[in-house]
Amino acid sequence: MKKSLMNYGKRSEKVAENITNYDKEDYFAYLDLLRENGETNMYGAGVYLQKEFGISKYEARAVLGEWIDNYDDPHYPPEEE
Repeated sequence: MKKSLMNYGKRSEKVAENITNYDKEDYFAYLDLLRENGETNMYGAGVYLQKEFGISKYEARAVLGEWIDNYDDPHYPPEEE
């Protein structure tokens, strides 16, 4: 995984290793809707992920960082094998 423009820290990087692509699909779809609605600046979207999915701030930072890094890739996240 490449390093995000967001500095989400070592703890978030470690947490990111345990987030499945199945979960990412839900998180990324939610972030896409959040962006489309203009509800928040996307750098502040971690709090919304925490509230919506009941995840920790570290998980939210990791997901958001990965979403930002891969926003232009229509094939991300890859399907589980």
